Amino acid sequence: MKEITTYVEAVEYLNTLFDLLNTRFFDNELERPTITIQSTPKALGHFSTRKDTWISSVGVSHELNIAAGTLASPIEDLLSVLVHEMTHYYCHVHGIKDVSRGTMYHNRRYKEAAEAHGLIVERDPKYGWTITTPSQELLDFIEEHDLNAISITRNEFLFLRIPGLTGNNDT
Repeated sequence: MKEITTYVEAVEYLNTLFDLLNTRFFDNELERPTITIQSTPKALGHFSTRKDTWISSVGVSHELNIAAGTLASPIEDLLSVLVHEMTHYYCHVHGIKDVSRGTMYHNRRYKEAAEAHGLIVERDPKYGWTITTPSQELLDFIEEHDLNAISITRNEFLFLRIPGLTGNNDT
């Protein structure tokens, strides 16, 4: 697979990953949202429950965001974040109340839904069932599709230089 080194390629790849995951883990139940890459303080991503978060001449869509600073994470971590947010979308579509406390606390219904869709879920004392890692099925999926990590990320720390990712050889 071609190395993904531009923002446009990253967005296209996230859309492709969404489609592949939707087919395998969600029975194609989820309409493709507008996938965004932007800073998300204190989170790795988010899903907007508003159907009209994005509006165009051809319709409206939800937003699924991947935090910009996590783009170049290992592929299994990136897919865990994507499936995590897709699970919130699935719960929204099915009327499952999966969060409380202003959408911060992930309850047992979230845990059950996420585990049914390729994740292992552990409890965080403050945020509930929110710590997600890939199941063996998701790891096998990554290998089966020969999925690669994204080689671009947003430098969220001033003066931080990441050799190989920031286009220089600073240390």
